[in-house]
Amino acid sequence: MAREGRLENCLAIHRTLAEAGLWMRVQHGHLVICDGYDHNRHR
Repeated sequence: MAREGRLENCLAIHRTLAEAGLWMRVQHGHLVICDGYDHNRHR
């Protein structure tokens, strides 16, 4: 998508992830993409 010129800035990246039901956050010092799967709920 970046090569196609559709991801021009950070807001575009957040919007694209949100449309797919994903979001970014910092976890243990790393930027990760989350999908809402609750690991604690499915043990």
